[in-house]
Amino acid sequence: MEFQVYRQWQELPPAVEAGVEELLVEAFPVEERRDMAEMRQLLGSSSMELLTLEEGTQVRGLLMLWNLEEMVFLENFAVTPSLRGQGMGARMLEYVWDHWKKPMLLEVEPPEGEMQRRRIGFYERNGFCLNHYSYQMPCLHGDGPSLPLLLMSRPAPLTDREARQAAERLYQEVYAGKRRPELP
Repeated sequence: MEFQVYRQWQELPPAVEAGVEELLVEAFPVEERRDMAEMRQLLGSSSMELLTLEEGTQVRGLLMLWNLEEMVFLENFAVTPSLRGQGMGARMLEYVWDHWKKPMLLEVEPPEGEMQRRRIGFYERNGFCLNHYSYQMPCLHGDGPSLPLLLMSRPAPLTDREARQAAERLYQEVYAGKRRPELP
């Protein structure tokens, strides 16, 4: 298996494009992922990049990230179910850390259920810190409600001021054009 980085949608071979779409649909509910037309437009016209874990022409993992000036924001991250628990997700996170060489930020659901607690634990084992700043992810489709999430950061936790600044940056660049939630 090998990592591939794509900065233009046109770079994706057809089988990889289909695999990316399949894994995104399988791993994320519609409210937590952009539609494919928007992703095609953003990859190549913004700071969005796509990291894939490929075996031949099959996509085994993906990480949609934003290579921002001061940080890397991880938007969608998934590994195929058959590879979960085998260290592939950790390898992908280390690849980002080693190759982009900047602080990383991601969103997680609050630890209200077993799955959410396990996901947070995975990120903590991989060097991320859970921040308790009240954060809302804008609705990705139309004018629906924003999603209450938490931010996780690596290598260190964020102060409330830093978390607010990071959220402002996400709203300006990552979620440009989306209805902006109020920040505390």
